[in-house]
Amino acid sequence: MAEHEDTAGHLDIARHTLGLETAGAVRFHYVKSPQFRSIFVSGAHGGPTPDGRHICLVVFNERLPIPQQTVQDVLSDGRIGDERVGERVAKRDIVREVEVSAYMDMTTAAALHQWLGEWLKRAEVGTEGAPPTGESEAQ
Repeated sequence: MAEHEDTAGHLDIARHTLGLETAGAVRFHYVKSPQFRSIFVSGAHGGPTPDGRHICLVVFNERLPIPQQTVQDVLSDGRIGDERVGERVAKRDIVREVEVSAYMDMTTAAALHQWLGEWLKRAEVGTEGAPPTGESEAQ
């Protein structure tokens, strides 16, 4: 994938620092941030930022609401019995739990679009075209 416009200067500095003035290879190390976690995505919302220079991608998952209150019987031996479902207090709508907002420049958005499109094409024809790990990256 093409270099990002915003990071091209940083890559030039990194090439010089690593002694990669000519064509070669560089090793990337992936480090998980303390906020890293895996999430399920049901959908997305977003659009351009007010200045039009970036795209905001907000991902969410959909689920039924968690009850705000439940009432359960207490048995004669002190154990908790069945829930009194008729006394449950809960919202009746569907919850969209917003997980993360990701902001990206247009070059990154286009690369992500292309990357997702390639994976969708592979899924349509089966897994034979996928790398052994089932993963790749968009840059």
